[in-house]
Amino acid sequence: MSTDTKQQNRGHSVVGASSAHRWMTCKGSNNLIKLAPPQKSSVHADLGTAAHELAEHALKNSGICSDYIGMEWLGHEVDEEMAEFVQVYVDYVLEAAKGEHKDLIIEESFNLDFIREGMHGSNDAMVLEFMGTLEVIDLKYGKGKEVFALDNPQLKYYGLGAAHGMDFKNIKLTIVQPRIQNPIKSHTISMEELEKFGEELGVAVDDTRKEDAPLKAGEHCFFCPAKAICPEQRKAAQELAVMDFAEVTATTEASLPDPAHMDDLTLMNILDHAKGVKKWLESVQAYAKHKAESGGYVKGYKLVKGRANRKVLSETELHMAFGDEIYEKKLLGVGKLEKKFGKAKVADYFYKPEAGLNLVHHTDKKPEVEVSSTINDFDSIITYDNVEF
Repeated sequence: MSTDTKQQNRGHSVVGASSAHRWMTCKGSNNLIKLAPPQKSSVHADLGTAAHELAEHALKNSGICSDYIGMEWLGHEVDEEMAEFVQVYVDYVLEAAKGEHKDLIIEESFNLDFIREGMHGSNDAMVLEFMGTLEVIDLKYGKGKEVFALDNPQLKYYGLGAAHGMDFKNIKLTIVQPRIQNPIKSHTISMEELEKFGEELGVAVDDTRKEDAPLKAGEHCFFCPAKAICPEQRKAAQELAVMDFAEVTATTEASLPDPAHMDDLTLMNILDHAKGVKKWLESVQAYAKHKAESGGYVKGYKLVKGRANRKVLSETELHMAFGDEIYEKKLLGVGKLEKKFGKAKVADYFYKPEAGLNLVHHTDKKPEVEVSSTINDFDSIITYDNVEF
């Protein structure tokens, strides 16, 4: 098994893999993003980048994430929790690379200029098996939105970059999302299927570069930088706001209906649009804040100093002044216990608790759970006065 060094170009492509689902569905989004104010990197994005840095360092060195506890990337310090989660990804990659005639490549950059100019990216990890299957493995550190391997345009984009110039019959596309209940998902496609997707990808890129490329609202808008100025997002929010809601005039106080009095169709429509509208509202708030911070005027609002929590200036000096009393003993993390005593010896001392239920769209791939009707038991105690949507 060998490793390859990462190329230096980490710039994002306008028609890159991570945003492929969005720009392939909403062809006009790239044009609209050019008109949107520049966005700062979010805390969640920086956390994900830090996790990727940890994974890369671990894979290229000891293979043990806990060795890097205390290191910091983009303001995020590696703690036991991050080390344990990223170790799930590292363990999977190292296991996939075991065996003869396999080659592990970490963080290799690629370009898809053979499809259309300006397309490029990098693969987190890929395992090449001589005369066998190429596996592309992608780390997803986020936990707010579960990602699936089946028919995933981002993974297929990565697959095209990994397989170009090589002779493989099948490409295995794998997602490792360690902070959710089912962290590992894979889907295998043929090279013919991948090449067909490459053709679709090229047509979609051409469409995004047309001046009159159409906009389309939907769940793909989740991370779009142009949500705040998108007319289709406004239209979707307006449709939701007026749908069976109490009549609101200039002289009446705005109100929302009691969910207990909604019919099933109204509930379904609101749930279908709720995430998109919430993200749109958040983007409007971010846009207004950016405008104010840039010296613009937002009627009825002002900027004030936020509240900051105190932090230790120097832990070393604090320890010298007060001694060990500034610390409290606590149980070692799972990763450290496994490293200290061995995985097999400590395995029986841990359990995975039963997860709760999630309400998702009917097209979700997971099987439906049959539950008994219990709502009548709670009619007397449930109120909806303070529910936020």
